[in-house]
Amino acid sequence: MSRKLPFSYLGAALSGLAFGVLAACQQHGSTDYIEDQHRLGAERLQACIAVQCERLDLDGARLVDYSVLNDLTHITALMISYTDFSDLGQIAGMTQLTELHIGSSQVTDLSGLSAFPNLRVLHAQSLDAGDLSPIAQLRGLRELAIGSYEPYDLADIASMRSVETLLISYAPGVLDLSPLASMTGLRRLDLSSTYSESLAPLENIPRLQSLAFSDEVPLDGARLATVERLRARGVDVQFDMLVIVC
Repeated sequence: MSRKLPFSYLGAALSGLAFGVLAACQQHGSTDYIEDQHRLGAERLQACIAVQCERLDLDGARLVDYSVLNDLTHITALMISYTDFSDLGQIAGMTQLTELHIGSSQVTDLSGLSAFPNLRVLHAQSLDAGDLSPIAQLRGLRELAIGSYEPYDLADIASMRSVETLLISYAPGVLDLSPLASMTGLRRLDLSSTYSESLAPLENIPRLQSLAFSDEVPLDGARLATVERLRARGVDVQFDMLVIVC
């Protein structure tokens, strides 16, 4: 039997606190802090080069020059979230990438994604990039994570038939979920803190198998009725996130 979950004020408070702590750290933009991040990035880069790693994790680190990555043809997965990385053109030579994480970076123009035709996984949350249409060029993409406080239109990605897993996080500007019905390959959907006007469009996603919400999303009335109908047809509905990280 389903249970009605009220809006979690505690969750909202904790999210605000976490954001405040992160902002404070970033505002701690002292020379020492930046040097520490560059040192961390250089260490991770050298460790990767030493073993010819396939996966390079630069999350929360920095490189003085990101273009040095173009020579590392052994890397197929690049994690560069929570950094000052801002221009996809700097790594356009990494055409071999199958996985790219740029969430919470300083990227604003996604047109550079055309350089990575082999991507299967893209995490691009919390970017100041209103135009998502370049993502739709990635015809082989299987997993996509997006979300921003800036308004954007899901119609930009509606033509993507290959995406099986989609996370839309912290996106109060996304009010219309109806474009998702065109994503016929979609099986797993996470609507973390996304306050759409109606969940009814989710009933039109033909292959949906699992649906997740954070406990901050209020489910009552028509929304709860939609959830019950989805469950009745076999969709696994959970009230926590699928834990897709940047």
